[in-house]
Amino acid sequence: MPWCLILKGARSIKSPSGMNSTTTHIEKFRNEGFVLIEGLLSSSEIEDLKSQIADAVGKLKEESSLNAEGLVFHSNLFRYNEQLSQWLCSQKIAGEVESLVNAKLWIRWDQQISKMPGGVVFPWHRDNAYNKLKAEHYQLWLPLTEMTEQNGALWLIPRSHKMPRMHHEKIGPHWVTEGDDSKAICVEAKPGDLVVFSSWLLHKTGVNQTQGPRISYVVEYMKQENIDPGIEAPFLFVQNHQPVWKDRHPRDGFWKRRKALVSGSAVNREREV
Repeated sequence: MPWCLILKGARSIKSPSGMNSTTTHIEKFRNEGFVLIEGLLSSSEIEDLKSQIADAVGKLKEESSLNAEGLVFHSNLFRYNEQLSQWLCSQKIAGEVESLVNAKLWIRWDQQISKMPGGVVFPWHRDNAYNKLKAEHYQLWLPLTEMTEQNGALWLIPRSHKMPRMHHEKIGPHWVTEGDDSKAICVEAKPGDLVVFSSWLLHKTGVNQTQGPRISYVVEYMKQENIDPGIEAPFLFVQNHQPVWKDRHPRDGFWKRRKALVSGSAVNREREV
């Protein structure tokens, strides 16, 4: 049967990036494809983050195409709030991801995800099915409300980031594949905790069966050596844990852009990632 995971802290070491990490976290991320880091942010830091997110949401002009029954997305928020972009590049946040992947990063995407009471399942998938990228990238998932099995928490299949390419089919707004529920775990987390996982890791979220919303903030980091042709300039790079906006990705170029993409079917309804 599926079970819910809480990963306790471990001995701290200094990573090459200068960020405090743990041997347990790094090893788990590499082997399992994800890690849960508890209590990284204080309650005051979470409240400040909520304020910056709310400011950015208020400036958006378009609704997300992923919105479904009881499921609301607000995307590209870091482009509308300077403090938010600084926070995402900070040593405390970006430095943690740098430690796990041992690379310098840029930020391709972010979004606030609100699953309201009765909010539907977000089906099993790999994130690369949505953006058609060959390169792995990294999801940083931060709960802004408590995340439980009952309110539609995140479900993952450990080590699935090492599995071969999988068939995805376009169903409604979603790219969907098969996931083995018997091997899945539910990640229960609180505000201040942090989940980081590979874009190749199979994941989904469940139905919100409670009377309150489940709200998460998700950020996608990529290695600076990789490009996403679907992201428009300017690009937000993490440089010495400060935000640096670039009008052109240093790795850009026609063949590099072509190489970054996986191929889809002629009718764009099926993908192997």
